[in-house]
Amino acid sequence: DEFSFSITFDEMANETDDGPLSARLDIAHRNVSTALFRLVMQENKSAELVMELKKYFLCGQGDVFANFMELADNELNSRKVQVSTNRLDSLLQLALAISGRPSSAPRLKIHLTQRNLLDHLRAVHGHAIDEDEDSMLLCADAIELDLQVKWPASILVPSKCLIKYQLIFRHVFRIKRLERSLLQVWSNHMATNILLENKSSGLRAKLAKPFHLRHRMLHFIQNYAYYLMFEVIETRHTHLRDTIDASSTLDDATANHDRFLDLVLRDCLLTNHSLFALLAQLTDICERFTIAARRFADAAFLDTDDTHTRRISRSERLKLRRSHLERAVKAASHYFESVDEQTIDWTNSLERFLDRLLAECHLQHHSHLVDLYNRLQF
Repeated sequence: DEFSFSITFDEMANETDDGPLSARLDIAHRNVSTALFRLVMQENKSAELVMELKKYFLCGQGDVFANFMELADNELNSRKVQVSTNRLDSLLQLALAISGRPSSAPRLKIHLTQRNLLDHLRAVHGHAIDEDEDSMLLCADAIELDLQVKWPASILVPSKCLIKYQLIFRHVFRIKRLERSLLQVWSNHMATNILLENKSSGLRAKLAKPFHLRHRMLHFIQNYAYYLMFEVIETRHTHLRDTIDASSTLDDATANHDRFLDLVLRDCLLTNHSLFALLAQLTDICERFTIAARRFADAAFLDTDDTHTRRISRSERLKLRRSHLERAVKAASHYFESVDEQTIDWTNSLERFLDRLLAECHLQHHSHLVDLYNRLQF
């Protein structure tokens, strides 16, 4: 039997590090690891599980979470304490069904955490934080995916690997959601362009500041999202598939999988506390801006679907919409003051982030951070 052999007491007592017993143990260990590799990767198709994890925990199948963010928009923008986990879970299952995920696949579940990602990482890094639950935490910042991985696939994806997937998911989900929110703001801004035909209008000058801030934020978030999805996750995952295919033992496969997750965590800035804290400041400013911009848009856009408005000519409708927008702008002094403050905060935070990122580029040669820095320079 290739997995068994006898050992006498004298052999154990007289054994050295490079003795015959050590060699026999190494051979037996490798035989067992090879047999387990066949069991886990081939007979149980655990390589397919790795692809499933990429699809959902790494947002590799984008339509799922695009549909989920559309279906659960109200819930994601509400406080965590106001949202039912069961409802979120039902909306996720609906989004998965729309994307064509088979019902026989392992069930993904949603869990709401007590802290946002930055506070969670602070706890991991050993920084003192308030342990009380944050009652003001948005649902979108508390969402975490969960999946029950059964044996023997759990040998390849143990709980510590699943925790790393969850951290990456929370980060990518937040960035993708901010990108979606900023694109909604862009859509609202484009809808006002036709009302700003007069270049000498004070209305155009007033709206120029939020337009410009949205442009800067969208450039940053889209380029960072591209970096995450393609230069980090896609590139690293392609290499992971190649290394797993080339593996002959379970030890090799698990080591390659764990290294993949560590590299993704590093390249996504999740292991660099100071740099990630600066990034979190930028995303918080984006969040505040998109919330304020959405509220302003709700007040500024005239409903043109009522019976009276549909009967008048297009030019008259434009006049009504322009007049309504002018009144909304005059009444929204607080919004424009907040945009001025957010512009200053964004400029200062971005400068600190880029300076720190450049310093990290000098410390970490041959890393993706150089590409990220070049992308974000604007």
